[in-house]
Amino acid sequence: MSKKELRTLAFNLKDERANYEKLWIFYYLPEQETEYGAWAISHFKPELELEIMGASGEAYKKMNDEKVSGEIIASWYDNDAMLPNKKFLVKEKEKLFMKSIYADNGLLGKGGQLIEEVFEKKQSNATRYDYENNHGEYYLIEENGNLSLYDNSGKFKEMKRLSIAEMEEKKY
Repeated sequence: MSKKELRTLAFNLKDERANYEKLWIFYYLPEQETEYGAWAISHFKPELELEIMGASGEAYKKMNDEKVSGEIIASWYDNDAMLPNKKFLVKEKEKLFMKSIYADNGLLGKGGQLIEEVFEKKQSNATRYDYENNHGEYYLIEENGNLSLYDNSGKFKEMKRLSIAEMEEKKY
């Protein structure tokens, strides 16, 4: 949605709640988890404050069209409100890499690709991938195939695994 469309929706919602002086409205995209923030907001405090914080449809398309090099072992999609991205576990030149493609959201970054060399470790019924960072973070492929991010405090993010059919259908 454009800012103009959100503005119209916000005023319609406000009109339906005319007895409220202040109104906070949060917008989420389909399949987006609410604990990671909203895609956009329109708050009446009492004047309208409207902001799109997430990526546009054009930015999603650009992210989906970007390709990664190497042999793709597995892939995941993170429908994060602020930083939507795709992650690919890739084997290239006998090394493993986690390649992340981010959409431009206009607020936090211009999108693009992040490449991290990862090192595989078996851990109980899961596979752990360590990478160089200053926060004790690592990736873990869960029993269900999803990719989770952990640090010293525990799990803080989980991304849905994409099948080959989903990758082709959605051009991931």
